[in-house]
Amino acid sequence: MRPAPPPRPSGILALALALGACVPPAEQPPPAEGDGGRPFKKRTVRILEKSPIPDPQTARYRDCLYTATAEVVGPERYAGQGVQLVLWAFRDRRLTDSAFLRSGDLATVKLLPYGEVAEVASVQLADTVSDIERPLMFAAALRRAGAADREPSETVEATEPNHDVAAQFEMLLHMRERLGRRGVELVLVPFPFREQVDGRFQFEDPAHRRFIGRRDELLRRLAQAQVEFVDLAAAFRSAAADGATLFYSGDDNHPAAGALDLAARQIADHLIGRGLVAARARGELSSREIAFADAPRYFARQVSTPDGLPVDLDRPSPLLVLADSFGEYPENTPHGSIPSANLAAQLALHVSPTPRNFTRSSGGATMPRVLARRPGLLEGVRCCVFVFSPYYPWVAGDLMWETVDF
Repeated sequence: MRPAPPPRPSGILALALALGACVPPAEQPPPAEGDGGRPFKKRTVRILEKSPIPDPQTARYRDCLYTATAEVVGPERYAGQGVQLVLWAFRDRRLTDSAFLRSGDLATVKLLPYGEVAEVASVQLADTVSDIERPLMFAAALRRAGAADREPSETVEATEPNHDVAAQFEMLLHMRERLGRRGVELVLVPFPFREQVDGRFQFEDPAHRRFIGRRDELLRRLAQAQVEFVDLAAAFRSAAADGATLFYSGDDNHPAAGALDLAARQIADHLIGRGLVAARARGELSSREIAFADAPRYFARQVSTPDGLPVDLDRPSPLLVLADSFGEYPENTPHGSIPSANLAAQLALHVSPTPRNFTRSSGGATMPRVLARRPGLLEGVRCCVFVFSPYYPWVAGDLMWETVDF
């Protein structure tokens, strides 16, 4: 049986509907264009303030983004709006066109929400602009207006290593205090220097040989302030003495699969012992070794679900792992990239819930700004594990540790 047609309006209602049909609809904003299937906003902006760009030749990272505040000048309907941009500074140590922007310059950009562009999430971000409340928009494409001079604006010059632990210590205290306000437990994991494990120095400069004493000083300060941390040095030395492969090569200070596995076990034991997480049931997740194509002697340990898919480390979780490149390997190495093989993935083998992971190469000093820029990272979090190398503040002076409220 066919359904009956809906009743037709009559009388005053019909007249009102007829008159309403003659009224032009309210003006709607034009639909967003697309960029690889993602909607973007096309704007012409005037640059107001920009973060200094690290020197690509001395930076410890090959790729870098930077932030800038800007005012929209077109289309006219959006004129006067403020926007915070994320732009490429350099890629593979080569300055990009956007690195040459100066205050007052006009540019046409295609904007995407920065937090939704996964391919740039872990790239180092030079971010010193004063306004950290406004959401960041990634400039997926840029066209400068007018002739371009070829001198990069406000590039940071190489600086002498900073051997003072005070700034780093104060930032870590500040992180604990801000997270504590949210009911989040902070557990620090300051990775040991390679020199403390196998006696091999990555840098021959005698000044760098003071790193061990400086790291020990930082740990003494943390202990005196009752800041919770996991010291991996003793476990690493014991494993190295037993012949374990903890590093990928002679000149690389980053942990290999063996070191990540050992670190994850140590961290898991600490978290479970503190009652911050539960032990994972055996068999829920599995791992397999994958060799690097151009370096077969080195391998990564990828963690997978029972159906064979790499474990998802991007879902909200009560357990958050923040890490610089020491927790990121081998997701991003000179030998290639293997997903779900990093420290957070190894930790997921041993603890429940599965952690959410956020990494940024050479990004330990920027984590408070990361949390201020990405408040969603802390939603529902009860424990935050911060993995970082104390090398960073003393080797590079371009992005220093700072206290930022979040």
